[in-house]
Amino acid sequence: SSPQHIEECCGRLKQRLTQLNEEQYHIVQQHQKQAVNCVVGNIVYERLADHGPKLGPITRKNPLVPRYFTFPFVEMTLEQEMEFLNQPDKMCHFLAHNGWVMGDDPLRNFAEQGSNVYLRRELICWGDSVKLRYGNAPEDCPYLWEHMQKYTEITAKYFHGVRLDNCHSTPLHVAEVLSTVVTKYYILNPMEFSKTIL
Repeated sequence: SSPQHIEECCGRLKQRLTQLNEEQYHIVQQHQKQAVNCVVGNIVYERLADHGPKLGPITRKNPLVPRYFTFPFVEMTLEQEMEFLNQPDKMCHFLAHNGWVMGDDPLRNFAEQGSNVYLRRELICWGDSVKLRYGNAPEDCPYLWEHMQKYTEITAKYFHGVRLDNCHSTPLHVAEVLSTVVTKYYILNPMEFSKTIL
């Protein structure tokens, strides 16, 4: 390991790191460009488009862009929110809103690790619901699975029909389990049932 060899290795490392940084820079630039396009598109639709809701003035109730996250705390500054994100007992109460993503694969969970939907502002956000993290099996979140099965059972028991709403955003393995709970209360033609839940 001569000084010349070490210098050569350091030069190659620097070159590779520069290349990796440039690749990531371009990826981040694409995310930022998409986020700006989505924000502008949302503003045009909500405020200006003839077929949109024409929300009018920007207010606390109708902000310029919808909140993607909610939490059960009083209104606070961004700095205070950032402090909460460093406290595990508080951070666990920050919840991601649910919604849908135009043109996305409905079987893909857009809130899982590796997805950039929230970062790119691609979510058409529903401010009245949050994304539930079921995991891949009941063992991943026993409370949630038990709670939703019981809720589904109560609904099926007391109502003549059940609609699995937000099906495009409900993981398929969860929909299958919940639909099995429903079939205990209804006698359905399998073809009609599959049309009903999809």
